[in-house]
Amino acid sequence: MRQFVRSLLPLLALLPQPIAAQVISYDLAFVEADPAPVSPVPDNGSERVVELAQPQASHGGQAYGPFRLIDDSRAALEGITDETSVAAFEAMLRDHPGIATIEMIDCPGTEDDRANLRLGRMIRARGIATHVPGDGFVGSGAVELYLAGVRRRAEPGAEFAVHSWEDDTGREPGDYAADAPQNRAYLDYYRAMGMSEDEARSFYAMTNSVPFSSAKWMTAGEMDRWTRFDDPARKPLPVQADAPQFARAAPASPATRPVIYGPFRVIDDTHAAMAGVTDARTPAAFEAMLRDYPGIARLDMVDCPGTEDDRANLRLGRMIRAKGLVTYVPANGWVASGAVELFLAGTQRSAEPTARSAVHSWEDDTGRGPNDYSVDAPKNRSYLDYYRTMGMSEGEARAFYAMTNATPFARAQWLSTADMAHWTRLQPSPASDPAPRGTFAQAMPGSRGGLASAAY
Repeated sequence: MRQFVRSLLPLLALLPQPIAAQVISYDLAFVEADPAPVSPVPDNGSERVVELAQPQASHGGQAYGPFRLIDDSRAALEGITDETSVAAFEAMLRDHPGIATIEMIDCPGTEDDRANLRLGRMIRARGIATHVPGDGFVGSGAVELYLAGVRRRAEPGAEFAVHSWEDDTGREPGDYAADAPQNRAYLDYYRAMGMSEDEARSFYAMTNSVPFSSAKWMTAGEMDRWTRFDDPARKPLPVQADAPQFARAAPASPATRPVIYGPFRVIDDTHAAMAGVTDARTPAAFEAMLRDYPGIARLDMVDCPGTEDDRANLRLGRMIRAKGLVTYVPANGWVASGAVELFLAGTQRSAEPTARSAVHSWEDDTGRGPNDYSVDAPKNRSYLDYYRTMGMSEGEARAFYAMTNATPFARAQWLSTADMAHWTRLQPSPASDPAPRGTFAQAMPGSRGGLASAAY
């Protein structure tokens, strides 16, 4: 898994932003084939927190980590997020699927930036709005969560704070190349939240204009110059020349709440989105969704880190294929690890040019991987048979499987849409110009760099 830096919080505690040089920009749920228990985040994980002199007190309500239930449609966020917050958020929505707004009351930042960015993507994928009340505070890593709202609003009197990050070597964003993984992680996140590339770079530069050991404080009005509030009752403040306004998602009707089935969200009668990790319960959730919405024909794969149960995941893929669904990865979407098998399940597959995929080898609970078993052992054959079911020839299945296994379990190989087009035939994108087209690589392992180690 990825390593993230951790720094002590100086003075006004501003957080180190995460990512060490070899780090990937997303928190992948790389759990495949008899998964081993997930290890806690190591001590060198990043944290980004702005401390207040007088933390506000929490008030009642059922708590899920830093989240507190207000009513059936609202939850409050109070406190610092960490590696457990993603699971807490999932548990809250499982128990209260109607939540549509997060009230950001007292949000100093995060102790785990990779988990925080994943949490933000989940908030966006669930169609939840963010709101900061007049006495609310949003600082550091919590600003990313505020941006995740499909609708964003802050009352006069609300405060925001941003600053640069610093890694455990003492380096800050300017010490790395503009598109180094340490910087790209945030730019990609802002793009996923609706910014153009120029808007993302401008906003990121603004946050990094303040050193790690300090903070830039902003009022609600100043934040409004960087992201439009969704409050039709008042006019936005004039926009500064150096502060582009973000492109916003179209506000959903307040009366419309997404219908959730595990990691699936119904968009309309023919269209569903997927965000999150699959597990042993996901096939049943998929069946329930199609029982209630039998006309669903397309699955948008928005934020898909992988699976906690590979056998259930392969079964789910066969169900997707049997139901005749098409799979699509939008411009800011990504599929990784076990989710790649689900993308392959589409009777037609398409992805926007800026979508990304990640593959890697698996490891079982004995610490062994594919190459520790014979080529046709059941553990390997289950994948090869699956790829055959998805339309590959035996040679294509072996070549694709070798490519995925060329990268160790603890790492990941990122693939662009053009890369994926070399391995699986892609159809034109439903939302834009056709994605790159290609056929499966016909070469045997060893022809695409590092594949020879798969020994097929």
